[in-house]
Amino acid sequence: MRVILAYLTRLCSNIEQYKDLINGGITAALVLHPIACGLAFLTLLLSLFTVRPGSSTSSRWPAVFTFISGFLAALIATIAFLVDVIAVAVLKGKVRDETDGQVTLDWGNGVRRLLF
Repeated sequence: MRVILAYLTRLCSNIEQYKDLINGGITAALVLHPIACGLAFLTLLLSLFTVRPGSSTSSRWPAVFTFISGFLAALIATIAFLVDVIAVAVLKGKVRDETDGQVTLDWGNGVRRLLF
């Protein structure tokens, strides 16, 4: 336990100079999640306009817009997922290296579920 506290103390003492850089990077990476969610919701709303009442065919332009917004939502969600996985992988290695293997991190249930 002392090793963890010593590591966290040393980490926090050196982090002040990089605080703005870290906050900006984390904010930029985490803002992708609500953007992907909003685009997925927009895709749902647009998909409601693809079927015309009283007709057996679908409308072409709403279908095109639905495809484009769905593709963008999937692309941004994939980028957000990759950022999450890379961040966990990098932090896992950094913590192991800094503590000389005394503290190890493991993949959580959420990342494992998304991978499988």
